[in-house]
Amino acid sequence: MINGCGSVKQGDFTPKQRMLNAYRGTPSDRFPVAPEFWYFYPARLLGVDMIAFERDVPFWLALKTAFARWSCEGWGAAFGTVTIDGARTARSETRIDEGRYRQITRTRYKGKEFVSTCIYDRAQPL
Repeated sequence: MINGCGSVKQGDFTPKQRMLNAYRGTPSDRFPVAPEFWYFYPARLLGVDMIAFERDVPFWLALKTAFARWSCEGWGAAFGTVTIDGARTARSETRIDEGRYRQITRTRYKGKEFVSTCIYDRAQPL
């Protein structure tokens, strides 16, 4: 047995296989290690501030880069988007203070307005 995970040789599994095995309760060559690299560490690793990270860096790429850098297994979330025919969207941005901005998104659809607000901070994740 290796690390109490089963009787397989070290290195037999890929990080993806280890994570899938962990979800299924199946033994692997070692315990999977999957730190929660959501925002701060990938942004620092890629050398961007939090605003650039939120707006410009594909989330899957940031996670993949962090997992590869620290040689660990990984997991993430998929954030799908929906496009609605006939919807019109406008965004405005206001500086709140040094390094902080408020973005207001207004979407009009079938005569109704839907508003969302997001505050971006260069130093902090959302």
